[in-house]
Amino acid sequence: MTDEPVHTDSGVRGVLLPEVSRWLCRPHRRHRHASDLEHRARRWASDCGLAAGPAAVRLRAQGIDQLAATAMSEERDEQVLLYARWLIWLFSLDDHVESHTDPQAIDTMFGNLLARTEVPDTDIHSSASAVHGTASGPAHVIERAFAELWQQTSRGMGSDWRARFSEDLRYQHTGCLRELRLRRSGTVPTIAEYPLLRRQSGGMWIYDLPEAILGIELPPAFAATTLWHQLVCHVSDAANWCNDILSCPKEITDRVTMNYVLVARHELGLNHSDADQWVVGRIVARLDQAAALGQRVPDIADHLGLPPATIRDISRIACATLNFPAAYLTWALDSLRYMSRPPTQHP
Repeated sequence: MTDEPVHTDSGVRGVLLPEVSRWLCRPHRRHRHASDLEHRARRWASDCGLAAGPAAVRLRAQGIDQLAATAMSEERDEQVLLYARWLIWLFSLDDHVESHTDPQAIDTMFGNLLARTEVPDTDIHSSASAVHGTASGPAHVIERAFAELWQQTSRGMGSDWRARFSEDLRYQHTGCLRELRLRRSGTVPTIAEYPLLRRQSGGMWIYDLPEAILGIELPPAFAATTLWHQLVCHVSDAANWCNDILSCPKEITDRVTMNYVLVARHELGLNHSDADQWVVGRIVARLDQAAALGQRVPDIADHLGLPPATIRDISRIACATLNFPAAYLTWALDSLRYMSRPPTQHP
């Protein structure tokens, strides 16, 4: 598998852009204060320890903070900044998990993160140990940063949203442990099981964030519908599989088996180019399915007896969710995170 030449960075664009270009037709301009917000997000990452030393250079080069300015280009500054901090945290968590092979360490970290989400509002300020560590030693920087973000984000949100976020984080906990076991054994998952595995480890809670950031909490009855669950899953799949195509050259080098392109090559006997195209076809199908579900959102909300103002709020959250894959791809195609040979960085 590793002897076959893989696509270059320009080749990746050639694979993805023709098929998904219609999903990028709406201009994804950056927020009018993008530069200032990105600087503030990077400063936060440095201050809290997520981007210290080489990590700071990597963050600046990869421009993870720029994704928020694209995905939320019309929102208020503080909303975009909070989203940027979460995205930096998510990618930091992802890099941390991928660089560790000790399941106990990953299990303990997620246990601490989940415990943080169970702290009631009234205990957030008094529970200093959750943010600064215990007497036995400081909490990991990822845990400290999460505690700060959770405090800022969950304030004012209802128990239903908190429960959904916690469940999605627990989902990621399960997925990361399963992915670690596959990585350690060198096992390639099957095509049938891969979508669920990838969805689990990807962090479905990222799609809970727009509610808290925009101050619009989905009514529990709507959030529990099959339509909403499927819409979020389809959006997550599309973004994850775009990531798989973009990161495949690096993951081949790192001998990672959790990649849809590699799964298709392994099970279907495809060469790399054909496997890319097979995954692109799956991405387009997911985007089409998500868009069709999005058109049904107002009718489903109306069927639940929700008032027009609430239906408009729900539609706003649906639009933010549906917009994410295109915003992600707009950012990712220019990010050094996915370039196999990043250009030399100058101060």
